[in-house]
Amino acid sequence: MSRTIKRGPPPKRPAPRRKVAVKKVSVLDRLVGMLPVSEDTLKKIATWSILGAGGAVVIAAATWIGIPGMIGGAMAEGAGRAGFKVNQIEVTGLKRMDRMSVYAVALDQQSRAMPLVDLEAVRQKLLRYGWIADAHVSRRLPDTLLVDIVERTPAAVWQDNGNLTLIDASGVLLEPVQPDAIPNLPLVIGPGA
Repeated sequence: MSRTIKRGPPPKRPAPRRKVAVKKVSVLDRLVGMLPVSEDTLKKIATWSILGAGGAVVIAAATWIGIPGMIGGAMAEGAGRAGFKVNQIEVTGLKRMDRMSVYAVALDQQSRAMPLVDLEAVRQKLLRYGWIADAHVSRRLPDTLLVDIVERTPAAVWQDNGNLTLIDASGVLLEPVQPDAIPNLPLVIGPGA
């Protein structure tokens, strides 16, 4: 009896070795590898830096649009509704000037809410009047605006082109004078007198 030996497919030859590409390391990777922190920490730093820059852009845009001012205005109006609004004006230091002019300037505000009253603007408007040499404007919470006026003292009557005007020692025009009501002050005549 003969035996048949079954042979399988011819043995495979080993495949030639493939060339493995050498991974090149970039300069940036080498620099990162030299840092004393891990790559994970660097990723966190980058993430937080990007988030911080994005947050700064959002805040800058909101400021440019005016959102913080709107919020502040709304809070000030809320304080006004809670009772912190101008209800009284106390004026001191007036002798010759009309008190109603001071009230009109003090109340010439967009809002009477106490936090929104611009004290410096009120002061500057008051200083435009000839009689007022200086003014101090302040708040007395909850509802009073204090206005302290320093008036100029008339030093002479100035006559120019037939018009009579009271002036102080430095030549600031105070108010027109009627010819029949000239006060007992020196009379100066002409331009630049």
